Amino acid sequence: MAMLRLTDNFGLIVYAKPSVGSFFSRYLKSPEELLVTLRNIQPIKQLAIGDDPFEAQSIGFSFNNAIKLGNAGVELTIDPQVVGSISISKGSSLFDSDMDPFQESIAIPAQHAFVAAALDLELDVTPGEKNADLQFSFTPGTTVVIANYRLFPLTHGIMSAVQSLFEKFVIPGDFEDVEGLAEHDVVTLDGTGSLKLTATASLLTSANPLATLNTGIVPVRILEGTTVTVKGTYTLTGSYQLRIERLDSRKFRLGYQKRRTSEFDVTVQAHVSAEATAGGFELISTILHAVSADPVPNKAVFNQAGLTHEQISTVAAAVKAGVERSIALSLSGELDALDSSSAAFSYEIDIDRLDANSRKAVHDALNGDLTGIEEPGHHGITPLKSIVEGLRQGKRILRVNLLGIFNHGSVVTLFQKGTLIVDRETGDITITDQAGASRLQFTAENFAQDSVKLRRVLAESLLITAAYRCSATISADPQLSSHYWFFELHQNTTLQHISDYLNVAQALELLTATARIDKLKTLRGTSVFGRSTVFIDASYTDELCREMFIDAKTGHPRPEEEYESIGRRALFLLLSADDSTNGARRLPLVDDVTWNKMKTLGQPGFPTLFAPLAFNANQIADITSDYTLIRWWATSMHRMGQALAQMIDFIGTNPAADREDNTFKKRRNNLEDAMTSVVSNTQAQFGEPWGILALDLASGQRASTTLQLVSPRITAVLTQRIQRIRPGVAGHGD
Repeated sequence: MAMLRLTDNFGLIVYAKPSVGSFFSRYLKSPEELLVTLRNIQPIKQLAIGDDPFEAQSIGFSFNNAIKLGNAGVELTIDPQVVGSISISKGSSLFDSDMDPFQESIAIPAQHAFVAAALDLELDVTPGEKNADLQFSFTPGTTVVIANYRLFPLTHGIMSAVQSLFEKFVIPGDFEDVEGLAEHDVVTLDGTGSLKLTATASLLTSANPLATLNTGIVPVRILEGTTVTVKGTYTLTGSYQLRIERLDSRKFRLGYQKRRTSEFDVTVQAHVSAEATAGGFELISTILHAVSADPVPNKAVFNQAGLTHEQISTVAAAVKAGVERSIALSLSGELDALDSSSAAFSYEIDIDRLDANSRKAVHDALNGDLTGIEEPGHHGITPLKSIVEGLRQGKRILRVNLLGIFNHGSVVTLFQKGTLIVDRETGDITITDQAGASRLQFTAENFAQDSVKLRRVLAESLLITAAYRCSATISADPQLSSHYWFFELHQNTTLQHISDYLNVAQALELLTATARIDKLKTLRGTSVFGRSTVFIDASYTDELCREMFIDAKTGHPRPEEEYESIGRRALFLLLSADDSTNGARRLPLVDDVTWNKMKTLGQPGFPTLFAPLAFNANQIADITSDYTLIRWWATSMHRMGQALAQMIDFIGTNPAADREDNTFKKRRNNLEDAMTSVVSNTQAQFGEPWGILALDLASGQRASTTLQLVSPRITAVLTQRIQRIRPGVAGHGD
């Protein structure tokens, strides 16, 4: 057994004999004497821990030779050129939440301190080799930092504490290592690697019934809120810490902490039968069952209806990819949201209660495979936290757009006669009829060619749906909601992006102005935000759809000027006053005199109108674009409102009128002409937050609306309106 000789530059010589369970005894490949040189700047032999013996509470140390460690072979190497550290942690907690990159503090008892020794270990194995107990799932060829923390009274001698640390230093390769820890001992390993687990996700489906032009009058039969269960293997790759804290009796806490502000890559491999991956129908059938109130026939029926084996195979692969993307986004969001508490997984282990299965589960977890330990019902294992729990509980929504459902009534028929398209960015699934498919460009693999365009078309379809629902010429449950969904992902998020998102939240009355400012204050000095996602969901019932177009008090269509006010207010709320470049654009949005002059002069007169204000060409171009957007919106909404009022008036006077009645058909044609104009002239901004806010204001801000913003630096999940306004009111305000 190796002996350690501890020395410094002040004549210190202390021998440390490694205990049986220490890593020098269990894993050292060359058991010769090891020389450890401490790099203290003052004599410390006679000092106690409470005497603050180290400058800045830590000193370095190094070994005289390279140290090779392993069980089945050489797996870890300590380079003699790399300096380790010995540190003292006093105060109220270890891993202080403000300073530590992994957070999750541990209380320090009064009159005590943790003394720690930390080493850099090189994983010098090749990817093809199989590690034994020292794998930890960190990436081969990288450096892992291991630290042992031991609790001592402040009156304890510092060299006695250091001697104890080296004698009992542990690498937690297995239970025998963990059992050698004393109560309050903490062991951490920091590095970059991959954690794997196999688990079942319960995805709550949200069906979004949307109309296309020339919609028929067919009763709609769909389901809401059905759960789809998908088993899959998840791989989480990034920077994390494996942490073991020895508790009282024979218990310990095992945790995996994500490094703060870092990003993880998440891959998901859904488990489907071999028949499904070879062009089968299993996953497609599962999705159809989740949103269809009608029985779903087997694959042969669809084959007979004209869907070939190859077509079904392509659709099945796209659906699988969509489900995987949806799960991956959920897990990425959970990981990115770990800030104030960085524990992604945490368990309390009672060694005396473990059976063979639970011991294997813990052993596998130490090697980075969490499949077993994540399964419920293990003896001696108490789950404390898991980022997968939300998926298990059905908190992730799988969104299914049913574009054209009002023409067919049945989801099965819509799928049979249309096609299925998957949004690669969100995992959302769109089942569309041929009319919708002709507007949505998609690849031969059934993926949307342009996710932004797909979502813009869906936004247009919501407007069309709202008009049809308001006219009472389609048959659907009045409480069945149609959704406006917005999603945006930035890989390199800036502070301006975050500010814009929070501005949207304030405009939607999901966040107060004070709360927005406070959140931005916490981000001062931060320039890099990494990856971010923002998702907005607004849902509309028949009542809210009617309110978009018809004045609730008079029953008359809302005037064009009112829509102009709504459109101007929506844009004004989104253009932050903090950004000096928005000054020119904000002027016409708040000044009625300027706006009316713009309408009188028309766009060719804008340069002359704004010449006294010295607006440059770019500013005038921005104002022109805003004017075009708002005028399109106001004209389109008013025209649809007029057609709707005529239709509603006719149906109210003739409730039993035949749908083939010429007057009915004429008024419905007028409505569809108005809709056609909207579709052919839709502005790109309608698929962006402006479109969400404009519809929100038009419906009195009474739609059920949520916003979720997730990044490693800031997370906000907003589900409740802060302040409500009177329905139909659209002033400018501040």
